[in-house]
Amino acid sequence: MRWAGGIWQRQIATLCVALVLSLAAAIEVRATPLADDDDDDGWSEGTDARANAAKESWAHEFAARKSWTAMHGTTWAPSTNLQQDGLRLRLVTGYTAHRYTSRQYDRTTPDGREVEHRGIRKVGDVLAGYQWSVGAWTLKAFAGVHGRETLIETIDHETKRTKAKTYGAKAVFESWFNISDKAWASADLSATAVDRAYSGRLRVGWKPHADWSLGPEVHAIGNVNGTTQRLGAFVRFDDGVHEVSASAGYDRSDGQQVAPYAAIQYMYRF
Repeated sequence: MRWAGGIWQRQIATLCVALVLSLAAAIEVRATPLADDDDDDGWSEGTDARANAAKESWAHEFAARKSWTAMHGTTWAPSTNLQQDGLRLRLVTGYTAHRYTSRQYDRTTPDGREVEHRGIRKVGDVLAGYQWSVGAWTLKAFAGVHGRETLIETIDHETKRTKAKTYGAKAVFESWFNISDKAWASADLSATAVDRAYSGRLRVGWKPHADWSLGPEVHAIGNVNGTTQRLGAFVRFDDGVHEVSASAGYDRSDGQQVAPYAAIQYMYRF
């Protein structure tokens, strides 16, 4: 259990630090007037086109009962800027520490017994895509390569391995719809040939203020080993340059009890 305790300590510490830094950045942005601070809502995924940004970089932290994930990614518009339609390039790296159980069989336990495994997973994406704007819709589609390295501390007789590197094709689709001046919806989908993994998330946001929104989120994740469903709520700050999003709720994996989760993300456009 020492491993589990250490993971939870890192989860709590990382989420607290990320939250403090993100809130500090948001407060600083609100306190500092910008040269082009007007009411022109020219940014389809924010509230102000305050910068002619061609890149956006983000850091994401996620914590659940049996896993902790840290992700980082950058999207670049090489020929335009993020407000305009055109080519997009994206790089993503990530790290996950996780626990899971599998049934093991031997001579002393012919009916099998549940064994807990502890492991880490490193992932990376290299993607190219395109962004379209159609009325109130903003659509993005990416395709490329997904790489994954997995290390398991104890041998898993179901997978027959403790370390593996795999590569495969990956596709990503993202959409944003401005329902009105006070509401929006987003849907993100991704799938990769590696373990036939997929992910889908839907958010619906209400904007009590030009830079703030909140609402429910639904997230489904799966691969050849099982599925996970998440239901929660989020709060989001976005001034067109800085974006901070925090969410919390409950998730359930196959054969597991319902458990809480929490996530926070900070994005900077430059």
